Amino acid sequence: MPSLRVASIAAIAVVVYQFVLRFHVGGLPMAAPEAAGAPADPALFTRAWPYFVAYAGAATGALLLGPPALARALRSAPVGNAFFAACAAAAIAGAGLGIVVADQGTGGATMPFYWGGLAGIWLVCVAMALWARPRSTPALRDWTIYCYALALLPLTTWPSVPLWRQLAGMTADEAVITAVTMAFASHLLVAHYFIFERLERRAPR
Repeated sequence: MPSLRVASIAAIAVVVYQFVLRFHVGGLPMAAPEAAGAPADPALFTRAWPYFVAYAGAATGALLLGPPALARALRSAPVGNAFFAACAAAAIAGAGLGIVVADQGTGGATMPFYWGGLAGIWLVCVAMALWARPRSTPALRDWTIYCYALALLPLTTWPSVPLWRQLAGMTADEAVITAVTMAFASHLLVAHYFIFERLERRAPR
């Protein structure tokens, strides 16, 4: 699935820049949240760098393992534990990052709730995929799709922050909150559409 591999690589670039590199290099065009008017705070990274690195590493693993896992699920082939373990690790690391950063990052006090909500939903998707694995091939396929859709969130979340800032005249905090909310809902909606309008309609009756 070449298109998914390209999407994963692009998302990995966003994750590595957003959660590690931006604290050490200057802002890049369309890089969030600097382009939205919120420069990176190196002291924040220094204080909580294990959480930033842990999330970036786990998210990278989920994105690398996602396309082959999804390809296997779509072929009704067994899906190994590595992808689901990476998703669970990214969810937990993100929740820890939200707790440690608290209201000090862009997005303010709302962001820990985003990270906590993402962790909860992602872990439920992982648990449902593992539960479905020995029981129902279509169910495993569907929950694997949802897991990968959540792994791809950085691809649309952070690059859209400066767009919300420029198009709607939002503050940096407002732009980040809007971006994460819209991306969350959009990714799950697209995954739902793909499952029920594409895969299910092609299935034999």
